[in-house]
Formats: sequence, structure tokens, C-alpha cells
Amino acid sequence: MRAVAALATAALLAGCGAGDPAARGNGDGKAVRGVATPAAKDQRQRLPFTGGGSGDGPVRPVDSAAKPGGDASAPQAARIVRKTVLRSRPGGRAVVQVPRRTPFGSKQILAVVDRRDGWLAVLHPSLPNGRAGWIPARAARLRTVPMAIEVDLSEKLARVRVRGKVVDRFRVGIGAPGSPTPTGRFAITDRLLAGSGLPYGCCILALSGRQPNLPSGWNGGDRLALHGVSDQSRVGRATSAGCLHVRERDLRKLIRRVRAGTRVTISA
Repeated sequence: MRAVAALATAALLAGCGAGDPAARGNGDGKAVRGVATPAAKDQRQRLPFTGGGSGDGPVRPVDSAAKPGGDASAPQAARIVRKTVLRSRPGGRAVVQVPRRTPFGSKQILAVVDRRDGWLAVLHPSLPNGRAGWIPARAARLRTVPMAIEVDLSEKLARVRVRGKVVDRFRVGIGAPGSPTPTGRFAITDRLLAGSGLPYGCCILALSGRQPNLPSGWNGGDRLALHGVSDQSRVGRATSAGCLHVRERDLRKLIRRVRAGTRVTISA
């Protein structure tokens, strides 16, 4: 099973790096204050992100602790409580099986974008960017996710909102002209602490989206994420293979506050 998980993980991550497949990171694997890490052993795996190359290194999932229920009118996320099947429409064609945990070992928590008669429309990495699939509502437990992140590529700026109010802003590095960061609606699927040997800084916020325009010769994955970068000067510039580069101090703040299922909107 571990071998299968490792292969699945290797297939996930896109070109999040600095556009330099040989770039090495400065992730120290240290805990972030206020974030509890699991007792499970670190898993060394080739990560599938577009931003940092394909270096091997340990990653530790940080499970979200959002409260169940809450305001039904607020954005919701679905925590998968039993293995289920993602479908193209309610009762329609099966797309992929959805287990209780992601390939990174996190609890499977998916952003909910619509509901219909016992079905939930969710964002999942197996689907084209922005497209929703459907799961039976009985396979999940709903929770409120009051936070959202908006990324403006033209400004190279991200805004964090809580119940619609902007509570924080931070600069981001974006995809290079040949590998632009995709726009649209996404969601955070995993919150990961990165160890040494990885080019992602302290932390990775994996997104549901993928990079359809990888650079020529890229040997990493195609999964999008917000993550750190060894050269902090790349933040605020268009140099990545698609991922969003974030300064270390902003990442540490985000990993403490943001939960899986948080929606991320990227606009041009």
C-alpha cells in the first residue's frame, strides 16, 4: 500500500518550483508554532508540485481542525467519512474512488460548491481545473470554512478574507510567461510541513488544480500549490512553473490559520 501511495503522490505535484528543476530548498522540517504534527513517521516521497523540482524529502500532513456544522449559508467543506465514488453528475459516470485520506496522508476534505437532493458537488484534483464532481452526501460530514484566499496575478498579490472581510495580504510569485499560473476556482486539499531536502520552504498548501502548460523538459509533477522558495527574491516575480511562491513568514502564518477545504480563487 505504501508503494501505491508513493506512486500516486509522485503523479500529483506539478511545476510549482522556481522554474529551475535543480533548485534545492531550505525547508528545515521544524514544527510551526501552534500547529500539531502527527506522530506518524515522515514519508519520503517525490512530490508532484510545479514549483520546486522533484527532490526527495519528508513531508508531514497537518490535519485540519475546523468545527463541524456551522452556518449553512457560509462556504462548506466535506470531510469524507467513508470511501466513496466521485461522479460526473448525481448518480452519473464514476470518475474516481475517493478514500478517507489523500495520497499525502491528510484527512480528505473537499470544498463544496453546490448541493442537489442528497449529493454534494466538490472540487477534486482528479477533475479538470474548476470543474466539480459529485459525491453522495451520506459519505461526508459538512463543516464551515469561513476563510477564502483570492490571488490577483496582475498584482502578484493574495488577499485572505474571513466572512468576506479582508484580514491579510501577502505578495506571491507566479508562473513564468511560458508556464503561467492557471486561473479559476480551486481549494486547499492538504496542509503539509516540508522537511530538509525539499525546495518548498517550511510549508506547502496543496491545491486541487493542475498545471496544463508545463515547461519543456520539466521533470516534476503538475499539481499546483502555495509554497516557499529557496530564493526569496522570486516572490513577487513571474518565475515559477505554475505554483504560487510565498515568503516564509507569510507561509508560517497561513499554515496556522488556513484549513483544508478553503477556497482559492486565482484571477488574471
